[in-house]
Amino acid sequence: ARYLGTDGARTAVAFYCGTFFCIALSYQVLLQSVVRGRRLMHDHISDAVLRRVQRAYNLGPVVYGLSTLLALWSAWGGLLLCGSLWILWTRLCYHPHGARAAD
Repeated sequence: ARYLGTDGARTAVAFYCGTFFCIALSYQVLLQSVVRGRRLMHDHISDAVLRRVQRAYNLGPVVYGLSTLLALWSAWGGLLLCGSLWILWTRLCYHPHGARAAD
């Protein structure tokens, strides 16, 4: 936060967003290893819930990658795009009983 408003803001935010990009890639590998063949999944987790989680997690690397690139041009733009996924992550429902009807 101390770099915002300085000449190093774009670089600092690009590094910040790039860190999330790397974390999202790691989560992709972890998620794929868990769901492959459903051998590490509880039986009570439905295919619909699993698809919803996978769709949401597929957005992570894309949005974080774009936010990293955007941050090289606009620090605030990169932060806003990176932060936009907070809305998704907080609304993502892992529980079949709390699933929204639209899903």
